[in-house]
Amino acid sequence: MIVSFSVCQRDEANALATLEWAYVLDGLLPYRAIVSLAAGVDAARITAAAQKLFRAVTVLPSEAPEAWPQGKNATFQNLVRWLDLQHNTEPFFWWEPDAIPLKRNWLAMIEAAHKAGGQPFSGYIYDALGSMDCVGVYPPDFMSYSPLNGMLCRAAPWDACAKLEVFPHVHRINHLLQFVNDVDGFPPTFGDDLSLLRPDVVLFHKSKDGSLVQQLSKGKVERFMGKMFGIANRQEPKANREKITVVFPVCAKDIDQAIHHAKWLGKMKGCSNHKAIIAHDGECPVTKAQDLYGLLEGAFQSVARFVYPTPQEKSYPAAANWAFARVAEYMGHGSAPWLWLESDCVVLKANWLDTLQREYDDAGQPFMGPVVKERGYGHVNGSCVYPADTVRRIPRALRQSKVAFDYAMREEVNGDCHDASHLIQHIWGVVNGQPSQTNGAQPPEKITREQARRWVLPSAVVLHRVKDNSLTDLLMQGELK
Repeated sequence: MIVSFSVCQRDEANALATLEWAYVLDGLLPYRAIVSLAAGVDAARITAAAQKLFRAVTVLPSEAPEAWPQGKNATFQNLVRWLDLQHNTEPFFWWEPDAIPLKRNWLAMIEAAHKAGGQPFSGYIYDALGSMDCVGVYPPDFMSYSPLNGMLCRAAPWDACAKLEVFPHVHRINHLLQFVNDVDGFPPTFGDDLSLLRPDVVLFHKSKDGSLVQQLSKGKVERFMGKMFGIANRQEPKANREKITVVFPVCAKDIDQAIHHAKWLGKMKGCSNHKAIIAHDGECPVTKAQDLYGLLEGAFQSVARFVYPTPQEKSYPAAANWAFARVAEYMGHGSAPWLWLESDCVVLKANWLDTLQREYDDAGQPFMGPVVKERGYGHVNGSCVYPADTVRRIPRALRQSKVAFDYAMREEVNGDCHDASHLIQHIWGVVNGQPSQTNGAQPPEKITREQARRWVLPSAVVLHRVKDNSLTDLLMQGELK
């Protein structure tokens, strides 16, 4: 049996953790692997991890699009055609980065069950849909079973399109494989409680946030989770802990403002010891994202891009919540705290990030940001510092689409947040010429020098929220010294 393992850019961190964990379980596996790599993936690191795990590895570059399910379909179809050209006669196991091995000899047990079943396909039967989950064993002549629905589909996943042709030929191995699509409408995430896992299964699909590997490995897996993350011990002394990574979430509507602000950051050059990530969906203009990347590259130690799936619901707060949740999942693959710096945040001083880092280290709390005290709200504004394990800490808030995520997480964050309102100043609007944290129909705009000098706290290093470039222009012109 051949093992197929496909990796796209947004799955890269999860893929590295899954491969490393599989090696911890079994060491070298006596299987040949075909590793499909999409554009933008760090091929050297993925290949090295696969070569440590499998006896032989063939790398198959993929030109598949990033969008789902188009990219997944194209990668699968490309693999099937390539194996056919090689005159392959072995079945292949389609394995994805979010399918996590649970026990030693997991792959051998799946192969043995497939051979005993006597069917061309073996997998988890999803009874509600009458189909086989995509992670499973496939015959070498898959094209003969579904030449059109499986091999030419684009807008819907191949396992759904080909289910009527495949289902009669599937050996059910639900006793070995477990598939959970969501829990309360959200991909499953794991803390110390692993009761969701059935005791008999050897492979769980799907765990997209790295939490299951984290819990299973209990520190045995070195978390090389993407080029922006390093090896870190969460118990290290403060001086050796990872520094805050700055996340720049942008979209088509606000990337121009982010670009303008990045010019100011480059002029200050005060972030050289920190890393940055640009996070956006597939609808954000590529050329503008590249411009932002180039500007930030001159200001930070390193810059990476994370492209997340485009949200189906584009209204506020659903789209913003979606973006934040995807980034939280992604950052959970590493161990660095991160600052959610939206495009309407303005950095005020050259030493801003070092100041935030010192405050965060001294405070000793996982969250740090401006607590909104007006009208008894009591929640931390979303433009704040988050711990690497945010997904574990605020699972209910990350499922929310009707209420802004920062307000939704107030109960889950309660007691774990250091109030840094003196450093990260939050202004929602202006009432009678004065800034307010909760009132005012419109955010501050067309800010004059006099207004800025009245409104901005002397201790503040970041101000949220300004929806135009007026404050940044004043800073670039030296008007607020």
